Amino acid sequence: MSRKKPASVLVATLALFLSAGLQAQSPASPRDALKRNVEKFQSNPNDKALRETIISQAARLKPAPAAPEEARRHFVKGVTLQKDAVSVSDYELAVDAYKRALSIAPWWPEAYFNLAAAQEGAGKYAEAMDSLNLYLLSKPADARQAQDKLYALEAKAERAQAAKREEAKKPTFEGVWMMYVNGQAANSKLRIEKYGDDWMVTEHYDTSYSVRAKNAEVDGQRIRFQTSWGPDNSDLITNQYELLLSNDGKSLEGRQETLPQTSQQIRSMQERGIVDIPPTSYSMSYRRDN
Repeated sequence: MSRKKPASVLVATLALFLSAGLQAQSPASPRDALKRNVEKFQSNPNDKALRETIISQAARLKPAPAAPEEARRHFVKGVTLQKDAVSVSDYELAVDAYKRALSIAPWWPEAYFNLAAAQEGAGKYAEAMDSLNLYLLSKPADARQAQDKLYALEAKAERAQAAKREEAKKPTFEGVWMMYVNGQAANSKLRIEKYGDDWMVTEHYDTSYSVRAKNAEVDGQRIRFQTSWGPDNSDLITNQYELLLSNDGKSLEGRQETLPQTSQQIRSMQERGIVDIPPTSYSMSYRRDN
């Protein structure tokens, strides 16, 4: 014969069940939600939408979440590098430090503001604008000044783009140039390339022999360089070139001069049975071949 549970026991059991259910369904606290999103972001740091969500979440928290010590370490490095920066590469080091800080604390407004300033110093105006927009998402007290700074960056970006377009219109040495003699194409070409601030010139004869030039210098529309050649791939003979780029960028005109040999070169030539080569000078003409 079964016995009935007292009503008080049934009520207590029901209350415990409802309490457990409510706890299971209760939403996470705002700080817990932020923490989970930061963990997701650190696995996918290129998720811009998630980054923006994190910044907005943090902006609603009072007090604001503190930056972890490791993030602060990178932030202070960025501040130091930015303060001492005198070149683009210096500013880029500061940019890298701020990005490291933000990979740990992607909600940190001050880091976004400083990142924008460092990117501006590096001439990366579009990236600086993106960083400043992220700073504005944090609802800063100086939003008015930050918005005005955004307009200033926009003006700098437009000016830089205009300068880039004008630079692209200027004639350039870069490319392949065919030598012409008495109006006829010869069997020699120049390949002129630019790597950063350095120029590289290679002289090609037919398809089987080439000489890498040295001491290549560009001064406005004038380029100077030297090539050395000789039997058995020796450097017994040095030719010096000085060529002027036409205003339309389609031709190079100038001179090639065979420099006087040094005493060491003369001895080496005599040992090889080669007669002394007197200094000579020739007019040179090249046309763009690409």
